[in-house]
Amino acid sequence: MKHNVNEIEELKTLSEKWGSQPYFRCVVKQNRAAEFWGEIGLNTEEYKKMYDFKYKHAIETIRKGKAGTLPAYEIYDMVPFMEQPKDDKELAAIEWGVGCLACRTMMGIGIDGTIYPTGYPTTLTLGNALVDNFEDVLNSQLYKDIRDRKKIKGKCASCHHLEYCGGGCRVTAEYITGDFFGSFPFCWHENDHEHDIDDIQKKQIELLEG
Repeated sequence: MKHNVNEIEELKTLSEKWGSQPYFRCVVKQNRAAEFWGEIGLNTEEYKKMYDFKYKHAIETIRKGKAGTLPAYEIYDMVPFMEQPKDDKELAAIEWGVGCLACRTMMGIGIDGTIYPTGYPTTLTLGNALVDNFEDVLNSQLYKDIRDRKKIKGKCASCHHLEYCGGGCRVTAEYITGDFFGSFPFCWHENDHEHDIDDIQKKQIELLEG
């Protein structure tokens, strides 16, 4: 990831030239990726560059009517928003595809039956599919807390983008902070201000034209 973050526009163009759909996602800090994080992991500035790119192209895709959700650019894992949706259709598409999807549209089950809140193994688990009733898991307080973005702690808890962003990747946050509900440590956004409509429009123009 670190080695090609400055080539993503070229990679997108090449992918489309070959007739394939671009698919970009940041490396999650876990297992072997964590071991070699210094070589492949992104820093805060590189995360911002990556997500500016993904956000720009995802929004363009929605507005061209080519996407109802956003798998093509995988922006769901973390996007501190820089504009507001224009209408209900756009809002629905964005809400479906943005922010951490743990216990929202994805969960995981390990080979031993362990139920994880995401597609990656985490220290925090929800039970075991071999012995637990899945309906009980879905009705558990822990499951509800994971879905509730207001449960996020730290810097993200007071951020005005939290409902969209979801506090970033829960897997990486847990790995680094030790807390599944901890704030994402690589977010560049400082929540020391409020956006007014002029700020939103200016940022929208900068992002889509830049």
